[in-house]
Amino acid sequence: MRKILILSLALGPLSALSTPALAQFSDRDTWWLCPADRDVPERPLYTEPLAPGSTEIRADTSRIEKDGTTLFAGDVEMIRDSRSIAGDLLTYEDARALITVEGNATIWDAGLVWRGEQADFNLDSDIGLLNNGNYWMTSGRGRGYAKSAEIDRAENISLLRGVDYTTCPKDATTGRFSSSRLRLDHDAGRGSATNVL
Repeated sequence: MRKILILSLALGPLSALSTPALAQFSDRDTWWLCPADRDVPERPLYTEPLAPGSTEIRADTSRIEKDGTTLFAGDVEMIRDSRSIAGDLLTYEDARALITVEGNATIWDAGLVWRGEQADFNLDSDIGLLNNGNYWMTSGRGRGYAKSAEIDRAENISLLRGVDYTTCPKDATTGRFSSSRLRLDHDAGRGSATNVL
C-alpha cells in the first residue's frame, strides 16, 4: 500500500534578522512581521510505537461491506508513519485503493496540515484531492484557504486552486495574497501563482 505525502513550501517572512537589527525599525516598518496565529489542529499519534508502515485506525464504529468497502464512523483517526487523518467518516474502497474522508476532514502530513469538507486519496496513483479547506504550513507561519488542492506524490507537485495565503493573524488585512492557481514544485523548492491579487 502506497502512502500519499502532502508537502508544501515554507513561504514566510525571513527569520534571519536578529533582534538588534529589528530594533531599528518602527512598527510601521515591520508590518511583514505579523505575530504568529497558529490554531493548528492537534495531530493524533500511535497509541504505542509500531513498526514502520503499520496503520492504526480508531473509530466509534466500523463496518465491512460485501463489496470490500470498509466504513469507519465517529471520531475517526488513522495514523500511518508520518501521516495522520481524522474525520467524522472514513471510507476505504479496496478495489479502487481509495480512501475518502468526510466531515471535519483533517490531514497531517510532512509540510502541511489540512482541514476541510472532504478529501480523497488514491493509494495506487499517489494522488490526493482535497476540497474546501484551511491549510497550515508545518515549517514557517504560512496558512490560508484553498477551494481545492491536488497533491501528486509521485511527481512531488501540489496544485492549489482558489487560494488565499498569509503569515498574519486571522483578522489582519495586510500580508495576504489570493491566487486562482498556485503550483508548488516541492523538489525544486519553488512555486508559481496565477492571477495574484
